[in-house]
Amino acid sequence: AIVDAPGWPPVKSMLDRLPVWTVSNEQGQPLQYQSTEDGRPLALFYSCVDAARDELESARKEHPTLGLDIVPMGMGEAFRLHRSGDGVLVPSTRSLAAAGAPPNASPLGQELPLFCCMEMASEGPDGPVLP
Repeated sequence: AIVDAPGWPPVKSMLDRLPVWTVSNEQGQPLQYQSTEDGRPLALFYSCVDAARDELESARKEHPTLGLDIVPMGMGEAFRLHRSGDGVLVPSTRSLAAAGAPPNASPLGQELPLFCCMEMASEGPDGPVLP
């Protein structure tokens, strides 16, 4: 798996500089949602703080006694949980649209698009190489 590769720790460290948000209880534990595929509990990690706030509002109505709030965490850790099957990274609708998805595409179940500045790339023997 990619998160077990020797090169993963420095990539995770870079990704952890980027925040994602999750709805968590008073102890800071992410709220668990049941997977529709296998019934497994999953945490949702939102790349858009506004989407996390919307989910928080909905979750507070459903679970008013849990002391819920949104908590930031590093994208690297969220990606690791996503790849291990313990979480889902939820992209923003804006990033999906920028990546070419239809305007009505649901963010749930979509891959998180990541963008880079190709002007920073240099030409390598097999194509562009990013710093």
